[in-house]
Amino acid sequence: MALKITWLGSASFMLEDSAGRVVFIDPWLDADSGNPGCPIKVEDVARADLVLVTHGDPSHYGRGDSVRVAVKTGCRYASNAPLCKYIVDNGLLPSSQVLPLAIDQLHRLKFIDVTVFSVIHPPYLVPLNSDVPGEPNTGFCITMGGVSVLYTGDTVSGDAVYRRVAAECNPLVGCFPISGASGEGHGTIEESVELAASITGMASVKYVFPHYRYSPKNPAVGMLSDAVQPLGVKVVMLEPGQVFLAKNGVSGKS
Repeated sequence: MALKITWLGSASFMLEDSAGRVVFIDPWLDADSGNPGCPIKVEDVARADLVLVTHGDPSHYGRGDSVRVAVKTGCRYASNAPLCKYIVDNGLLPSSQVLPLAIDQLHRLKFIDVTVFSVIHPPYLVPLNSDVPGEPNTGFCITMGGVSVLYTGDTVSGDAVYRRVAAECNPLVGCFPISGASGEGHGTIEESVELAASITGMASVKYVFPHYRYSPKNPAVGMLSDAVQPLGVKVVMLEPGQVFLAKNGVSGKS
């Protein structure tokens, strides 16, 4: 069993198992111009079996792209209860298509297990000027295709949360945010690297995917690689659209 992990730029990922089932995490594809590296548009999405959204922050809600993917494909849309209520109350999706996810619980769906956990927004994030509810902020531990992935969107360090989730889910892969420059989104470069390295150690993952303001030319990548090297962890450097094949054994880019 294996899992294809595709980074779509910003905090957006696409997962695909060996049966061809597709899950989008925080998809921001072509709304506005804030994720210009994304290789696909909503109109290009041929299949989605589930959309998972951590919270209503524009770069995670996808400026509405997360809803548009569900509208186009007819798949389930899963997120926290306030965001799901907003979507249904505003007629964006029917209630039958929306799945509110209780926090601090394991949700066993047909082909995927999703553990939802609460995380605190970094204090340097500017309050949202939007009617889309930005709280609560959550993370996911996803088991699909025999592989467990720990996904954090906006986060601060929290030993109890990440150690507990890792003990429950035993993630192989971690998707953690880093900053592209000081003052962008997740603090200074140094702060974001320290955070990602801290979570890596707490979660005991074997592979780390930097995301958010990440690019292979970002100096934070080398800093993060150096920080986690003593842990025997590999930092996977992807361009938007590149695929990583994750297996409990041998893994690599394609």
